[in-house]
Amino acid sequence: MKNPKVIITEKLNKYYKMFAEKDKITEELSNLAKKIRTKNDNNEVDYKNSDGKIIKVKEKILWQEVKYLGLNSNAGKLLRAKYEKLFKIIDREQAKIKELRQLETDTFGFDFTQMSMVNVITLIRSLIKYETKN
Repeated sequence: MKNPKVIITEKLNKYYKMFAEKDKITEELSNLAKKIRTKNDNNEVDYKNSDGKIIKVKEKILWQEVKYLGLNSNAGKLLRAKYEKLFKIIDREQAKIKELRQLETDTFGFDFTQMSMVNVITLIRSLIKYETKN
């Protein structure tokens, strides 16, 4: 059987690599989004509101709706059709985040986004204890 420290090191190295890949995707996304928004935020587009009326809104309003209501909102669907390349990158980023969360759960046994302070302290104490034993 492999040394537990080697197993943990291998998983951590895999985690660091995946996180770097996610950061690269996020940077690509950020750069393209800035370029698109700088060029098009003040463009007016036809938008069907919740009453079914077609109104003219600026793209920056649609991006705000996406921020608060999500990618599957009406604004998200409209922007997805207009900026397919950007949304393909968003989809890649979301897939990588999902993959990272799964690796976190498999490696560490929990989802860090749902940790309480007690969990953080317990984790730190366990790591200190582990390091002093090895």
